[in-house]
Amino acid sequence: MNKISILVYILLFFLSGCNSDKQEKLYDRAVFCYRSREFYDAIRILEQMNNSKFCEKEKLLGSSYYELESYNKAIFHYSNYQEKCDSDFLVFINKSSSFEKLNKLDSSLYCLEEAKKIDSTSSILNFNFGVVHYKMKNYPTALKYLKKNLFNSPDKIDFDSYDFMEEILLEENKYVEVVQITDSLLTNKYKDQDYFRLLLRKIYIQGDMGDWKKMRDQITQIIDNNYLSKSNRLNAYYNIYMADYKLNDKDNGCKNYKILTEDLKSNEVENLFNCK
Repeated sequence: MNKISILVYILLFFLSGCNSDKQEKLYDRAVFCYRSREFYDAIRILEQMNNSKFCEKEKLLGSSYYELESYNKAIFHYSNYQEKCDSDFLVFINKSSSFEKLNKLDSSLYCLEEAKKIDSTSSILNFNFGVVHYKMKNYPTALKYLKKNLFNSPDKIDFDSYDFMEEILLEENKYVEVVQITDSLLTNKYKDQDYFRLLLRKIYIQGDMGDWKKMRDQITQIIDNNYLSKSNRLNAYYNIYMADYKLNDKDNGCKNYKILTEDLKSNEVENLFNCK
């Protein structure tokens, strides 16, 4: 090899190293922007990159567009990633959610089935299965996945799954079934505030079934005998206040309205009794 060839080789090697270093810096900046929720900036930087970090680039582009709710573009970049890169659980989950938002439910379900092959125990997976089956009007299947989330974690309540389960059952006026499921969950050893939050929800549902006085008495007993977090106290007093309204009890209603607005500083409570 002559001297000129050696110099050219060294120069190319140097330039290659510089370019690789530049791509790393661009990618690091894009990651920083993404974590700072500056998604447009992340996309702008990623689009300056070549394909030397193809997998990282396409995955982050997909995630940035997903956060911006540009679901078609998110699907495009996630698909690019999946064609040439390793299987990734969260890519399947986000791609499934993108299809679900576009109401392409069969495609969404397919992505969830692929994600299930990677991690079949994820609460995110079960919740998303519940959402898709609900939108497909497969209500028993949706409930199966939501209940799986609820009963697979005896030390922590998944309130997203609980709320969704409750919504599905109450749409069909299945109040008793919600109470029964809640009673079963209350046998678990949750943290105190989660336990009280769940117990209060059960009592609210019983109130919706028509026994407003019993609901008010039970909630008052919980407040009197237990420490409740501010959010639980706020919810408790709000539901007592609504029971007062249902029972046409103005004296108690105004007393609880004062607690809500003055003591608990809530500015979202309607003055139902025209309290002064």
